[in-house]
Amino acid sequence: MKIKILILASLLASQYSWAGCTSRIATAVEGEEVVSTNTVVVCSDGEQPKLRTSVKIGERVFENELPKLKNQKNEYFNYHRTKCRLFREKYMLNDKFQLSYGVICHLDEQSEFWQVVDKW
Repeated sequence: MKIKILILASLLASQYSWAGCTSRIATAVEGEEVVSTNTVVVCSDGEQPKLRTSVKIGERVFENELPKLKNQKNEYFNYHRTKCRLFREKYMLNDKFQLSYGVICHLDEQSEFWQVVDKW
């Protein structure tokens, strides 16, 4: 059932991409098994949304949008009873490759979103 919903959401996003729609997909995996998938499709009238070059402090993202650091002993850490982790971000700015690091935290247990709390 979840696969059908994911396919439908992907088709909807691609079908209406001309109308300024973007989609975000969050997938939770345990071992080799997908345990949940959430898709958010956002459409706007008027001008096309601009491509994001990098995340900003305070921005809300799905956890899987920002890659984890490799070779890190403890993936997650707690800060003031909040689950957090480090991320690495690669992007292009003025035709130059950029690399930055940061911290995202899961501030609201009722939400799928994580918030960027620091970046360097």
